Amino acid sequence: MRLVALALCLFASPALAAGRSFTVTPVITADAYAQADQIGTLTKLEGILECSSCPIRLETMLVLDKSKTKDAFDVYFFSRAATLTSIDNGAFDVADTGMATSFAGKVSVAAADFSDTNVNSTATKALALMLPGTSGSDLWMALVCTDAGGCDWGAIGDLTLRLVYDELD
Repeated sequence: MRLVALALCLFASPALAAGRSFTVTPVITADAYAQADQIGTLTKLEGILECSSCPIRLETMLVLDKSKTKDAFDVYFFSRAATLTSIDNGAFDVADTGMATSFAGKVSVAAADFSDTNVNSTATKALALMLPGTSGSDLWMALVCTDAGGCDWGAIGDLTLRLVYDELD
């Protein structure tokens, strides 16, 4: 009976493309962000979708903090370039129509998610976030500082995210 149930689940599930990863280092301002500030600009995840109309399941987000600050932040995902009414190092804001038509999901990274090595900190977020397909091959993201003490990475390249995902077809 269990084998039959397993077989039904396997055949009923959408086909998965082989696991993929996408690495992005957002351009940030060193030692700059207060709580609720936008970190950098809207970042294009160019070519992340092989099948433009196929959704992806974001399985894991790996974070490398080269400054070892362990600052908390949110990552907002968008299916198209949303109209941000905020700027780098300003209070994060997205126009209502942009949120209504392109907001795809959010991942929060807390200070407690990080572990230290000798020279950096890393965090791993296990997820099962579905992000929609788009009319093109790109998704977009914006980062927002949520740390009460601010987000103070030491250099513009000190934060790297690797997204591990499966594309559904």
